[in-house]
Formats: sequence, structure tokens, C-alpha cells
Amino acid sequence: MVTRPGNIKVSQFLIDGRWNEEMIRQHAPPLLVPQILTTRFHFQDGVDDIPIWKPNESGTFTFSSAWELVRAKKERTRLHTNTWHRNIPFKVSFLLWRALRGKLPTNDRIAQFGSTLVDCFCCNRTAAETIDHVFVSGHFARHIWQFSALARINRRRHDVKVTSITWIKPAADFYKLNTDGSALQNPGSIGGGGILRDHHGNLIYAFSTPFGIGTNNQAEVKAAIFGVAWCIQHGYTKLILEVDSDLLIKWLTHHIQPPWRLDTDLRELQNLVSQLESFQSRHVHREANYTADALSKYSHHYDITQHYYTHQQLPRAAKGFFILEKLGTMNFRRRKLKRIKKPP
Repeated sequence: MVTRPGNIKVSQFLIDGRWNEEMIRQHAPPLLVPQILTTRFHFQDGVDDIPIWKPNESGTFTFSSAWELVRAKKERTRLHTNTWHRNIPFKVSFLLWRALRGKLPTNDRIAQFGSTLVDCFCCNRTAAETIDHVFVSGHFARHIWQFSALARINRRRHDVKVTSITWIKPAADFYKLNTDGSALQNPGSIGGGGILRDHHGNLIYAFSTPFGIGTNNQAEVKAAIFGVAWCIQHGYTKLILEVDSDLLIKWLTHHIQPPWRLDTDLRELQNLVSQLESFQSRHVHREANYTADALSKYSHHYDITQHYYTHQQLPRAAKGFFILEKLGTMNFRRRKLKRIKKPP
């Protein structure tokens, strides 16, 4: 364990896996006491602590994440994002960057140092060689842009695969919980929503609740926790959880390692799941999760949890999706297919 002056160990600040408030108030700076006491952690007796590098989602140290901390950042703009796109060769991005700042050695720039101004050699029409003429207004440049526009139009002609998707009612004696998270920014204001239905598709309970500030993944996990906890408290122990986050299902089933920031919340969710008599978790496309999606977006309108016990109480958008899903109405998912060019 990490030691402090006086050979005090972190373990001495814990009692039965919880903070020892008296010890903390004796040794920690007063301004940090509330922050320490509100810090959540998962205590496992006999398991060594591991260091976490907080700037990285994986918790491991990388030079790139350290560089992000110390470097001076400017506001990200669409122009800079497109200029330095990873799919554009560096030499092309550098050329564009220089052109936008008027730093290319065109004839009009060289003439400022005493050279004779000459016309552009790449065009049939006589005109001074400037950056605007070479890249935009010149005869040769216009032909290039026209060709590029036609090529872009042809590339937009994609083959589209359409799949019909329907929300499916659970089997008898089971209840289906659909949840979803919503984030206005990532990170930013987050909230969640969910709906519990029986094998007839009837609404038993629905909710819309804000979670404060966090990431979209935190919103997904917290929404599932809220819904499962309500089901346990009210005796619905045969549960099917459906979410449109494939990552959440993989984290819950231990197929992939979750980010360290979500570790505590996921342990809480797994602890709740262990209390259920029967449990299944499934990933569905958003088209089969529209009601929960609408409820999660509605959470940003309020500062407290909204509870719904009849479909008449649901917000207008969520009510419409609920009725359509109960009737078994199909939604259609459209996905562009990559076109494989035939060899000449």
C-alpha cells in the first residue's frame, strides 16, 4: 500500500471495506475530506491495488496520453479536421495548410523579392500565377474540380441493404427491460431511460432519469443499473435486459475488458444481476429500442427522475413508439454496402 509520512498506510483509513471517517479527518487536508469520503471504490480483501493512469480509458500509461496533458491545445475546427485527416497523405495536408496561409512560392509571392512577374504556364488563358488561380479560378483548376465533382457523385451511388426489425415480446413468466443512455456531449450532461413490459407487451413501469455529467457509456450502464434495481425491489426476478449498446453486453458477459472508469458501475450491475432468479442480456438494434431511446432523451428536460406506470403517462414520442412496438410494427434499418469494383 502507499505510505504517508509517519508510516501510515491506506489500509488504516478503511474499516470493513469503507472509509474510516475519523482517521481521514485527522490526517487529510480539510478541503479534501468531502472529496475522499464521496470517492467510490470496490474493496477486495487480499487483492493488491493496481495503479491507474486516469487520462487513458484503459488505465495504462501511454506517452500519447501524457502528451495530450502537457501540450497547448487550440479549439478544434472543421477546417483543421479536414486538412489533417488521417486518410490524406501528410504531404497533401502540408501543401493545403501552406496554401490556406498564402505560404506557397507562386510567382506573385516571388515577385515581392524583385523577380519579374510571369503568367501561369498550366492554363490556356493568360493570367497571373497566384494561389487562388492555381487551385480555384484557373482554367486547369476548374477542370480538375469538375472531374472531382463527377467522381464524388458516382461514389455516392451505394447499394443499400434494408433489414426489417421488430421488438419481440418476452416469453410467458418473463419480463423484458429495455434501457438506453443519452449524452448531449461526450462527456457532458447524461441521462437514461427504460421500460419494463410483460409477455403481452403491456407496460409495467418506465422511467426517465438524469445522471449528471459523464460519458455516453456511463449513461448506458447507469440506465441498466437503475432499471434492474427497480425490478429487484418490486419482485420482477425473471428478467431479459435488452440494450442497443453492444459494448455493454460484452462488458457484462466478460467478453472484453471495460474501461477503468466503468469498473465500479459494472460491478454494481453484475451484483444486481446475481440477485435475479433468471437473467438474459441481449443486444438489439436501435430500431427495436426506440421507446427506451425516447425516454433517455427526455431525461435532459428534468432534474429529477420521472416515473411512468401507464402508457398514457408517457411522453408523446415514447408513447407513440410504445404503441407501435406493442402492435409488432416493423422498423427498417438501412445500411450502405461497400461497392467492390470489378477488375478491368
